[in-house]
Amino acid sequence: MTQFKGKNSIKSVRYLAQQRAKYRTMAFSENGGLGPEQVVDFTFAEKVLYGRVDRDLNVIIPNDDYIETTPGGELGKTILALDIMQGPLIDMMASFRLACRMQNIPDTDPFLSNIEVYRGYESVIPKYQDHIDGVMSFFNLMYLGGDNMSDEIYDVKQYVAKLKVFMKQYGSSAPLTLTGFQMSRSSNVFTSGLAFDISGLAHDDDQAKQALFIDNPIFEFYLNVAKQYGFSISKNVPWVIVADLSSPAMKAYLEPLGLSTARSVFTTRYRKTVELDISFLRELIFTYYNDFVNSKPYSKTITTCNGKSKSTIRRRSTLIRSEMNNIINNNIIIDLYNSIRNNEEGSPYGTAESNLINKNAKKIKDSLDMDSAISYIEEQYRSIRKFKPGGLNSVIKKQNQKELKEKFGAQDPNGGGY
Repeated sequence: MTQFKGKNSIKSVRYLAQQRAKYRTMAFSENGGLGPEQVVDFTFAEKVLYGRVDRDLNVIIPNDDYIETTPGGELGKTILALDIMQGPLIDMMASFRLACRMQNIPDTDPFLSNIEVYRGYESVIPKYQDHIDGVMSFFNLMYLGGDNMSDEIYDVKQYVAKLKVFMKQYGSSAPLTLTGFQMSRSSNVFTSGLAFDISGLAHDDDQAKQALFIDNPIFEFYLNVAKQYGFSISKNVPWVIVADLSSPAMKAYLEPLGLSTARSVFTTRYRKTVELDISFLRELIFTYYNDFVNSKPYSKTITTCNGKSKSTIRRRSTLIRSEMNNIINNNIIIDLYNSIRNNEEGSPYGTAESNLINKNAKKIKDSLDMDSAISYIEEQYRSIRKFKPGGLNSVIKKQNQKELKEKFGAQDPNGGGY
């Protein structure tokens, strides 16, 4: 009988919290409840953003040029992965097939006899676009619709001004930039191209975790083979394997490709989300302002003169792209982007500091270009990210220690990791 009973369908918040805590502390007894070295808690501290930030804490996504279809997927499904994952993943699967033929493990287990991948790389872009549609629909319909606020908007400049105010209230929980979204709980490790689900089971079912994996006689073999090919096992979801880019086993696959460190993987196979933020932000303004105008083509204002009220009706006009780009110029975008990023990061900068960032960014835009200005803004948030509470402040120290070992040829006795 399983001792872990956590499941999201449990209605009692208190009981569910107790069951989740029980699983976290008791599922893996080794190392004081942390589990064996190849078991990693990807919900804790800096591990939360594994594969979504690089070694310098820049927010990243895989470059689509390096995403490939991988064999071994569930029948009828197309599974994607980063190109560098093909070798270790295929070899790990082959090890299980060989073990079955040699009768070292049973060949009847539904998940651990013949490894199949049920879930691999998932592009963050469709998730982000669905999220944006929800946030901006709420902004247009509910936020602007309340207290006749929509009547205060005559043009796209006023629309953007209201959006800034909205984000001050909701930005930390409803990010608008791709950078903010990729760091949020709405994204996950599968957007990294480094993670694979080998069961397709619901991630919230603690009973299944224990019965089908943790208590499975094959589980120890599974842990050892995963380590042999450079994968960590998710503590919270033990049927999810995640590439440990710094492990000696994974480095054996990377080095023939000229990728000697985790840093080199992030440099060559990924791109920074900040490079896409402004194009998405401009598209967002264009699309949802026009949606707003189409749903509310008229604004009504009431003025009072000599005790008499007068209503004025104005017709709003949709925009074509060239018009919007002229009206919402780069200076306005700089102000908006910095304001949104500050809100998404929990408002680490006050008004005076934020204004100074805007001023410096505009100078950089004038002397260099818009891309450099936006990169400067994002650098202001990246540079303080490592000092935020919750564990990210420790990642730099750990990364530097790993790179020293990599540089001087020493191996990490714990098999690397983030």
